[in-house]
Amino acid sequence: MNGDQKLDAYTQERQDFIQHFSVLTEEDTGHPETGDAITRLKEVLEYSAIGGKYSRGLMVVVTFQELVEPGKQDPDSLQRALTVGWCVELLQAFFLVSDDIMDSSLTRRGQTCWYLKPGIGLDAINDALLLESSI
Repeated sequence: MNGDQKLDAYTQERQDFIQHFSVLTEEDTGHPETGDAITRLKEVLEYSAIGGKYSRGLMVVVTFQELVEPGKQDPDSLQRALTVGWCVELLQAFFLVSDDIMDSSLTRRGQTCWYLKPGIGLDAINDALLLESSI
């Protein structure tokens, strides 16, 4: 495999990883008891977990592909590896949201920190815990 092929393979793995996020966040927000909470969680997830390098989550998938025999790498196993990779990304998002509050950071990944968004403030502490509990 030459350099261009490796880059193409990485790009495809990254796209597959990002696409799996939508699978994880598909949820009916219309239920009267949980709709608002799920809507808020989706907002936190999309703002805090999307847009990074995804290196930690992708490492889970790459490790799965390297350690598991090719014959045992079925689509269900790959979906589980992608899900575990996103769990690692959610843990990182929890750390970053918490760290931004503690350090009084202004920006993260080129955008305003979550806690500085209008209407969020220190509710971001609660949101960070939502990220962690989503794992």
